[in-house]
Amino acid sequence: MIPTVFISSTVDDLRHVRDAVRATVEEVGYQPVMSEYGEIGYMGGDAAEDACYRTVPGCQLVVLIIGKRYGSTARNYPDKTITELEFEKALENGSRIITLVDKEVLGFKKVFDANSLEKKVKYPGMNEPRKTFEFISRVSRSATKNAILPYSTASDVRGLLKRQFAILFHDLLESRVSPAIASINDILCEVKTMRQAMTKEAKPDVKFLAAIRFLMDDENVQFRNLIKDATSGLVETAIPKIEANEDLAEFLRDSRIKYQVMDMGEGMGFPKLLKIKHGCGFVPHPCAMPEPGEKLKDAKYAWCDPGEMFMNQTAFDYYCTAYKAIKRKMEMAV
Repeated sequence: MIPTVFISSTVDDLRHVRDAVRATVEEVGYQPVMSEYGEIGYMGGDAAEDACYRTVPGCQLVVLIIGKRYGSTARNYPDKTITELEFEKALENGSRIITLVDKEVLGFKKVFDANSLEKKVKYPGMNEPRKTFEFISRVSRSATKNAILPYSTASDVRGLLKRQFAILFHDLLESRVSPAIASINDILCEVKTMRQAMTKEAKPDVKFLAAIRFLMDDENVQFRNLIKDATSGLVETAIPKIEANEDLAEFLRDSRIKYQVMDMGEGMGFPKLLKIKHGCGFVPHPCAMPEPGEKLKDAKYAWCDPGEMFMNQTAFDYYCTAYKAIKRKMEMAV
């Protein structure tokens, strides 16, 4: 079945943008739904705008476009426009939403937010600036579907949509593959737990199982690598130590690992003074990410011999956060 994409916006002032969205939607093989192309059914006896609200839940994706014009007031809701109600209907339905906002309007909104009590400020081309800015704020404050993509030209719109469609396709593929990987990981976890139980002639340890699941999660691969390096590849032997030690520093000492947190410079390079046997540079995920606007920092570590490790502050912060996370998983499993 071909996915349908509902395109929601004012019409007359945004025809060029709507046409760019339509062309992009058709280019990827999806079916656009636009009122001016007769793609909304009006035979049900409802008012034209009610037919739009009824159509939104049947579409797999909604593209919301906000420009300079506020739009036509809804028939039964004098304080809202048809576009606003279409957005609300999409939220109620749980539809996927891509919101595009004119970059100049976003610039005007910053001025408005800084001078909200100043009525003399003019916003060229906008008929109801306050109401439009309030609509944008409602979108951005929404608990979900609140991302806003700024655009300046039709070319921007096409590029933004193509990237979003590519990300959506990736996520859909992941949603199909991840359950299979999770099932395999669960089976492996159960096997490891059963082996442990048979060896100790005891019941399976739920803390052990929770720890193995955490370590086998692909998001924690860098933490798993640290644990393997610290235990010569015997992850199972590390779990009792993780349970026994409160933080990463205690764990490393218990594993007889000498470590030092040091500045390793920019990029992926390591100081020449280190006689590295194994080293790695990576972007921490999902922990230790920078604040918005801050430069993304690489996490780096190096092993100089089986019992000596060097790492930068970013890596140390990531490992400490991951260590706390695995401890929580083990505690919650009880």
